[in-house]
Amino acid sequence: MKDTRDPYALWREMNKLNKEHPYSLMIMGGDQLYADSIWSDIPTLKGLIEKTETELISFQPDAALEKEIELFYEQLYLKRWNEPETALALASIPQLMMWDDHDIFDGWGSYPQEINTCPLYQTIFKCARTYFNLFQLRNRNGMLSQQGLHHAYYLHFSNYTLLAMDHRSERTIHQVMGKAQWTDCLTWMKEVELRKNLLVLSGVPVVYRDFSFVEQAVEATSKVEEVTDDLKDHWRAKEHLGERLKFINMLLSELRLRQQRHDQLLDTKNDWHVTSSARTVILSGDVHVGAMGVIMDRRVAPEIKVYQVISSAIVHPPPTAVQWAGIRITTNDRNEFLTEDKKVETAMVTPIGTGTYIRARNYATLQEGNDGKLWVNWINESDDTAEYPLE
Repeated sequence: MKDTRDPYALWREMNKLNKEHPYSLMIMGGDQLYADSIWSDIPTLKGLIEKTETELISFQPDAALEKEIELFYEQLYLKRWNEPETALALASIPQLMMWDDHDIFDGWGSYPQEINTCPLYQTIFKCARTYFNLFQLRNRNGMLSQQGLHHAYYLHFSNYTLLAMDHRSERTIHQVMGKAQWTDCLTWMKEVELRKNLLVLSGVPVVYRDFSFVEQAVEATSKVEEVTDDLKDHWRAKEHLGERLKFINMLLSELRLRQQRHDQLLDTKNDWHVTSSARTVILSGDVHVGAMGVIMDRRVAPEIKVYQVISSAIVHPPPTAVQWAGIRITTNDRNEFLTEDKKVETAMVTPIGTGTYIRARNYATLQEGNDGKLWVNWINESDDTAEYPLE
């Protein structure tokens, strides 16, 4: 906050635009607040982070400390969401939310398993989940599945279905989602109607720059524990590549089935009002730039595409010029082939009116045009007017 001039400028712009042309829905994909200060704001925890890893793992929090942690999350939500511009938007626009790591604390789930599962970390997670349920899901028990392991959910509205995937409740250094959530998400996707657009909320981008070189370099040093959580959060971390491919194949398979059923209905004229196939769009953030990615499947004609919209972030500052130069030097955004025959490919797409990456605070809007396209517009603090039409 101290380093950001006018932190709530984009919230103010959102309120202005909402007053002129009201938004139907605000989808918030994670890091709705930054709880990282838990390690400095609570004296006991501040002392703990200076201890050895063995002492941290063996520490047993008592009822008094748990109460302090609960109060920390409660007060943080009240403080952040009572900022006038934020409060006005939350009071004026319907929202759907899913959490990410900073709603708990930085890198949650991407630490070694003995740390993730230690009594202190589990107590913090339990308290963070309580207030995530109350403030973000507006339900004391959240939207837990029957198995009670995740908070993923889906919702039909207008001609859209939103599938909000929970990538934190079950995350470990070796997995992003557990078996129950995979089963639930696949079941929900099969219920999407032909003419509905499927919006899939993934807090971390599925299509983005390749950090494998950085990951290998870090693992070759003695400082791996200090930065590994940020690298392991990415879908392209080597531990998550198999699960990422499973996720991509699930999206492509379900979209292909919907496309085939749509074409059959057109051929037989059994459903006269089906005139165009719906889209599958991934909504993402986390990386503090705006961008667009695409997954292309040419295994069977016609080619199908799943687009990914990245919007991030509305308050947190973007990478500085030096930071972004470092990212560009140590990573790449070359097209990626996911099958040996090179018929499934991912790529970064350059929006109209800007570069491939919008290095400015932003949020993205989806608006249906009368041209049959779904227009993505990035409302941002740069001089660029960034947009892209999804066919």
